[in-house]
Amino acid sequence: MTNFWQTLLTILKQQSRYQEQIGGNPLATQPGRFVFTLNPYVERHSEHMGVAEHHYTANLRQEGQFIQHQRLTQALSDAIYSNLQNLI
Repeated sequence: MTNFWQTLLTILKQQSRYQEQIGGNPLATQPGRFVFTLNPYVERHSEHMGVAEHHYTANLRQEGQFIQHQRLTQALSDAIYSNLQNLI
């Protein structure tokens, strides 16, 4: 069982280091959240289909406190959903 706890501790430390790299701060007063910055990459118009096609590059950063590992998936989903709402 000792190996399990060591592996778990290693994973949690790696997650903390990653969150620090993208802007997380364990001493921040605001709750943690992810922010995607979208930059236009390609914009095309299809004459045949009559639709516009937009491609973006995305940069991920974190604001506020660290996000608990139980909330990572939801925090990423919220950030993506927020950006999609801004595009529409």
